Amino acid sequence: MKPFAFIINLLLAIIMLASTQPTQANQDYEQVKARAWGSTAFSSDMDGYDGGYSHTNAGLALSYRWFTLSYASNSYSWHNVDQLPFGNGSADPWQNLNMLDFDANFKGQFNQQVGWFAGGNVYSGWENDLSNSFGVGGRAGLDFDLGHNWRLRVGGFLMYHPVGLEGFPMVGISWAQNGADGKGWSFGLGSPVSMLQYRFSPLLAVRLSARYQYGVFRLADDSPVVEQGYVVPKSIVSGLYAELTPFKNFSLIAGLEGNLWRELIIYDDDGNERDNYDVDGGLGLALRLHYGF
Repeated sequence: MKPFAFIINLLLAIIMLASTQPTQANQDYEQVKARAWGSTAFSSDMDGYDGGYSHTNAGLALSYRWFTLSYASNSYSWHNVDQLPFGNGSADPWQNLNMLDFDANFKGQFNQQVGWFAGGNVYSGWENDLSNSFGVGGRAGLDFDLGHNWRLRVGGFLMYHPVGLEGFPMVGISWAQNGADGKGWSFGLGSPVSMLQYRFSPLLAVRLSARYQYGVFRLADDSPVVEQGYVVPKSIVSGLYAELTPFKNFSLIAGLEGNLWRELIIYDDDGNERDNYDVDGGLGLALRLHYGF
């Protein structure tokens, strides 16, 4: 494995581990939560080619107690398809890639200083056909309260999907100047994204963050790229965001994003890698809503 690819996959593991975010031991599992989001990345070319695409992602997630069900739609708008390094030169390689995920997340405390977490998920990523599109994942680890608002997580995850098996040991750390909900500075490495935040008041916070996005999608039976094959889009997205919390349990996050690095990996129907392509960076916009009741 190339060193850069190893670093990218390691970052993916950090993010997946951190999907069980460090929280206070008395978090209310009874609370129902809903999240909605949308983002767009403006048009960019494939690196070294005159063809490319713009990309829009929109999704909804509902959580109750330990369980979360989420759906996301990824829409692609292509230009100069005859200049792309894949496809048939006339049809769009793909238009919509869908992701459905069911996640279970459990955690508890051994004592005041040490907690545990465990979880798993079943998911499907597809263009038009669900067959051979499913994957599963599992994670487990420990959460340490280090004092002075520092928290440390150690653990690991294992994920199986149609193009392979991945697993990594993980470490993550976070800190908040005045506790989880207080004003002032906070930062996190892998919680679930690397971020630096300043909260001015309960109403307003600003945040600088970076996250790794990743998905495995089964292409259509008649795909002009690879029939019944797979595409794995990967990207590192950074952003500057403002978060408004006008009342309890509701927040709105909006920001300007930059795609620092993007890659498309193409696999055949047996899950064997055929090609990988870099995509030029570019700007985008994001909007997210969070509501609990």
